[in-house]
Amino acid sequence: MAVLASSRAAYPARPPLSAGQKVGFAVAGLILGLVMGAAAGSGTSLPLLLAGAVGPFVLILMIARPVWGATLYVVLIYADLLSILVQFYHLP
Repeated sequence: MAVLASSRAAYPARPPLSAGQKVGFAVAGLILGLVMGAAAGSGTSLPLLLAGAVGPFVLILMIARPVWGATLYVVLIYADLLSILVQFYHLP
């Protein structure tokens, strides 16, 4: 139970968003949708479109929860290192 209490202390409750913040998020979403639609219409490749659609949410998540971002970064680094070891040194 002590672990649960310490994790709650690490992320205290935040007040709800104000009306201005909600409008700002709505405008940002609208702009992102328009940019993505224009990019899709101009023939941008699918991986780039997916990165553009998922990237802002990953960025917001990493800003809100930096511990999760650090964990994801470590996993990506070690995953890439392992693929290099398999490719060049034939390690399992």
